[in-house]
Amino acid sequence: MVPDTVDTFINYKPFQSISLNNTYAPGYTTIFKNLTSAAKNPNNYIGLYYLDTYDVSACAAKCNEVSTCNSFNIYIERDPSVNPTKNDSTAPTVWGYWCPNPSSLTNYKCALWGDGIYNSSAINHGQHRGDFEVVIAGSNAFVKNGFFNSTIYSSGSGVVPTMGMPSPSAVVAYTGAASGVSTGLSVWGGCAVVLAMLMAL
Repeated sequence: MVPDTVDTFINYKPFQSISLNNTYAPGYTTIFKNLTSAAKNPNNYIGLYYLDTYDVSACAAKCNEVSTCNSFNIYIERDPSVNPTKNDSTAPTVWGYWCPNPSSLTNYKCALWGDGIYNSSAINHGQHRGDFEVVIAGSNAFVKNGFFNSTIYSSGSGVVPTMGMPSPSAVVAYTGAASGVSTGLSVWGGCAVVLAMLMAL
C-alpha cells in the first residue's frame, strides 16, 4: 500500500469492502460494522487471536469454543513490521538501534468477550508506539443471539441500535485475499538506510 500512511490504511477501499461483505455469523447479531475502532470493554475480556484472513466464521468458531464467550470483534490492524526503537535497544538487531517509524504490516485480529459488545464499546482507536501509529479498520462486532446483558439486547431478531455506523461511499468490490495485502515495504524497508550505513562502518 503506497503511501504507507495512517490515512491510506484507514481509507483503503478493499478493507471497507471486506468488512461490509462479512457482516453475518450464524447464531450472532451484528452490532456494528466497518468502524475504525475496536471494542474495549473493562470486564470479561477472554482473549485475542490472530487470523490469516478476515474470516468471520473462524472468529465465531473461536467464540463458540469458549463457554463464557458471548461476543466477538474482528478487525484489521496496522502494526509495525519491527519494534520501533530510538537508540534504546538492549540487544543488537539487524536493523540497528534507530528505527522509530518502521514500515507497517497488516494483522487480522479476533477479540473474544464474555460481556456483550455495544456501539459505545468501540473506543479502541489504536495507539502510538514511539513514532509509529497503530490504527484499526474494518471493525465488525457480533453478539450471541439469546444473550441478555441489558434491555438493548433481545433474543433472536431483536432490534439492536446501529447509530454511528458509517456508510462509506464508493466502496469497491473486494477482489482478492486480504492476507495478500501489504501495507508497507518489506520488513526492512523502513530502516534500509540505517542498515546500509551500519554495514558501511
